[in-house]
Amino acid sequence: MKTWWKGTLVIFAVLFLLMLLQDAVDRKLVKKRANSFQVLALAAAIVGMYFTYRDFQYYYAHKLLREKFHLGGYLFWIGWIGISLFFLFSKQQLPAANENLPTEATDKLENQQRANKAD
Repeated sequence: MKTWWKGTLVIFAVLFLLMLLQDAVDRKLVKKRANSFQVLALAAAIVGMYFTYRDFQYYYAHKLLREKFHLGGYLFWIGWIGISLFFLFSKQQLPAANENLPTEATDKLENQQRANKAD
């Protein structure tokens, strides 16, 4: 990409999609499995950062691209590591109290609450 802001938008979009994916996993799975997924994502980000470092050090064409290009590559991996750490150490939200009840039970509960308020 010839302009820096287009590359920045692409990186932001990829990080945003990763965040949405990790958020969905965190909400849908039980905490133990969600944490396992977050640890795998964290490991993938660390391995990706290592290979990016190796590529920048040993591939001659990338070595010539200088610090700004390298910084952008490292910032992507640091961003993904940050997302993974956030979901790994955040508390999982519990479902609402009435969310797990069948519809009939919820309707009965609401009718009882209305009757109690009327009294």
